[in-house]
Amino acid sequence: MKRFLNSKLFRFRFVRFGMVGVFNTLLDWAVYFSVLVALSDVHKILFVETDTWARAAGVGVGVTSAFFLNSRWVFKDNGYHNHFFDDITWQQKSSIVFTSYVKFIASYALGMCMSILTYTTMKRFHVDELPAHWGLGLLSKLPALVTSTAVSAVGNYLFLKHFVFKHKVKVHS
Repeated sequence: MKRFLNSKLFRFRFVRFGMVGVFNTLLDWAVYFSVLVALSDVHKILFVETDTWARAAGVGVGVTSAFFLNSRWVFKDNGYHNHFFDDITWQQKSSIVFTSYVKFIASYALGMCMSILTYTTMKRFHVDELPAHWGLGLLSKLPALVTSTAVSAVGNYLFLKHFVFKHKVKVHS
């Protein structure tokens, strides 16, 4: 497995980023459906529908997993974790991780905004769907879905690379 993950294809950071995205989407959905099934007899918790709680749980687990996989596997060569082996305290390490996690959440929020803006723009200019006579039903929306996802992924990747997981300066105690 290690040899496979070290192959030439996976040396490309964007490919690793895409793989993390696919994995975390599947993880998000698995948690969502697991919580939904577990709460199938319950309709509301604290005045909120259980499917909303399930969605929140899925997103929370998926984004947290994405943070750790991106920081350790995708952007490890940015030097992000290099100073973790320096002589710094646990509190300093925790502070670095927390700050990066908050930036990561901001990055994903920005990516979501980019996706929605792209989708809405394509819809406004009527380039969001394939012709109706093709008979694809909901699949006719693929152009807008694929384009908005791609714009979001590229923007999110660049934001993570240059803002969240950029090379850190050594922390002096």
